[in-house]
Amino acid sequence: MKSEEIQKSEEIQKSEDSFIIEDVGVWRVLIARTTSTWSALQWADVIRSLEGILRLFIDIFRLGPSIFTVVVIGMLWDDVNDTLFLHLSGRILTAVSTL
Repeated sequence: MKSEEIQKSEEIQKSEDSFIIEDVGVWRVLIARTTSTWSALQWADVIRSLEGILRLFIDIFRLGPSIFTVVVIGMLWDDVNDTLFLHLSGRILTAVSTL
């Protein structure tokens, strides 16, 4: 029982060593001392995951190429539509504010 408490307090101490703790009013803010860098193993995992995702898209395309194409074009249009709407709204607001 006590060894578990000691182990937990050591884990808390290790986690507190990697953060700067500041008390701001009623809040306790943790700021990371260092930023983590990606190791070669993490990049290998990302590349392996991308290969799996690509394989998934290819398999879905093989099952129904026409519906896959329609869905992808629809999703792209949805993204372009939102971006275009945002751009035109900004231009309208700029025009109204200069009047």
